Amino acid sequence: MSKLWIDPSSGWQYGFPAIWDSEVDGDVYQWMLDKGLPEDLASLPCRMWDVTEDINNSEIVLRD
Repeated sequence: MSKLWIDPSSGWQYGFPAIWDSEVDGDVYQWMLDKGLPEDLASLPCRMWDVTEDINNSEIVLRD
């Protein structure tokens, strides 16, 4: 299972950064389009980083 924060260029206008879950959301490109990101922005490189959930206190911890 893989969860990533996805932050495309100008993504803040469309509700990004957002967490993408590979098992639930499927293809990341299609997921970005489904969230309303225009095709031209979805095809550009974007920032991504891992999400780790701490099951002891339900906080989300970001790793660089």
